[in-house]
Amino acid sequence: MNARLLVIGGICTLFLAGIVARLGYLQITRYEHFEEIAASQESPDAFTESSLANRGNIIAQRASDDSFLFASVRRQYDLAINPQTLADPENAYQALSSLVSFDRDDFFAKAGKKSDPFEMIKKELTDEEVEAVGRVIRERSGALQGVLLAPQKRRFYPAGAIAAHVIGFMGSDETGGLKGRYGIEQYFEKELSQGAEITLTIDPQVALFAEELLGLLEERWHSAAAGILVMEPKSGRILSMNAKPGFDPNRFYDANLSDFLNQFIQARIEPGSVIKPLTLASAIDAGATTPATTYYDKGFREFDDARINNFDKKGRGTVTMQDVLSQSLNTGAVFAMERLGKEKFRDYFERFGLGEKTDITLAGEIAGDTSNLKSPRMIEFATASFGQGIAVTPLALARALAALANDGWLMKPLVVEGEPQRVRQVITDSTAHTITRMLVEVVDTKLAEGKGKIPGYSVAAKTGTAQLPDAQSGGYSEDFLHTFFGYAPAFDPKFFVFLYLKKPQGVIYASHTLTEPFRDMMQFLLATYAIPPDRIE
Repeated sequence: MNARLLVIGGICTLFLAGIVARLGYLQITRYEHFEEIAASQESPDAFTESSLANRGNIIAQRASDDSFLFASVRRQYDLAINPQTLADPENAYQALSSLVSFDRDDFFAKAGKKSDPFEMIKKELTDEEVEAVGRVIRERSGALQGVLLAPQKRRFYPAGAIAAHVIGFMGSDETGGLKGRYGIEQYFEKELSQGAEITLTIDPQVALFAEELLGLLEERWHSAAAGILVMEPKSGRILSMNAKPGFDPNRFYDANLSDFLNQFIQARIEPGSVIKPLTLASAIDAGATTPATTYYDKGFREFDDARINNFDKKGRGTVTMQDVLSQSLNTGAVFAMERLGKEKFRDYFERFGLGEKTDITLAGEIAGDTSNLKSPRMIEFATASFGQGIAVTPLALARALAALANDGWLMKPLVVEGEPQRVRQVITDSTAHTITRMLVEVVDTKLAEGKGKIPGYSVAAKTGTAQLPDAQSGGYSEDFLHTFFGYAPAFDPKFFVFLYLKKPQGVIYASHTLTEPFRDMMQFLLATYAIPPDRIE
């Protein structure tokens, strides 16, 4: 899979360059030809959408420091005819049908409406169709009198589905005009409608690679949903926020309603074992434990007539807090929570922001649900310590985990360029460095038999496997949510990566599904941004 992803990375880069080059050719080099054709023909003024006249672009900066257009107002063309001036319908049909696909009977029916000055044949021609039809009209202008390339201003999204949940789309408003209905388009409707240009933190090369990676994950594991978030932990800048199912904003009307759900900010998950580093960080920060603190693991704990087991229901005897992370022991997370105490545990989780919105500049964000931590019952705190019984948005979870890579500082996630904003310091820099060393040990010695390691780099990472709640029974189903987070270079982190995979088929543990995709994503980032190695192998 690694070799395949490296190849895909190269293809993605070439593809992105191709998008830019093609847009330049069609919108600049060939634009004047199409404009001349359209200007010489009888097309109604109604085909120019006035609400788009001054709308600003949405752009992003690539790692190579050049800009990329994610959304713009583009002149597109429809194929139409003027039946009043169409001299030879049969000749026109023969000339056009070889270039553009449309219904023959419909064409001749519209050609027969001699009282109408305008009949639509096909909307939104492709760039190639526009070029071909424009050439034929220029070469056979007399014979094709009455054939029109009707210009239309439309919102255009060159990258298609890539980063669509961030960018959003435009749709009809109550007055029949157009306005932003989702994502950045909606959040910054006022600014964009007044001509402002919005610059995203999204790196299109990273987003494209993530999109291809998600496609491979879906193909291999037949999952119900998947997502990848790439963030700079020290600034909070999000380089990629990709989720599947997704949609193409150019054709948003073809998508299912559920495709529009931004899983990172509009859905909650029970995080599973990726929460354990936060539990141990809280206990270490408060002085309740150290990495070397030991306890006796029987393989289970009992609270309030309920039994909590390790994932394999086995005991390990006397183990350390490092073992708790390395072997992902539920009983060890419970032990750390008990040493910390319920009140302090709840305070730390609140300070990590698990139950609050992140205030990202995207419409529709919801808060997490940590209400179980208000319960007097110990069982609620015990399950929360290893990621069950509380529900958080993936973005809020990623933000909290990224604080481990940022000296304990919680950052505001940014999808639009601006000054980094610190929210609060949850744990000390010393505690953050301690947890980082523990997570590096996990990768170096335990994680997926070394498949998470990257030669020349220190990597901190942890997996999570959680049973999905069953709404009907009130318990848990046999389906799983897989999560994975990591950052590198671990002791001077440039990138934080978070992945999730919902309902993968034929596999139980996240280490089997997400370790290699994480490594491939991180290798791509380190290579693309030319980050020097921090280890001598």
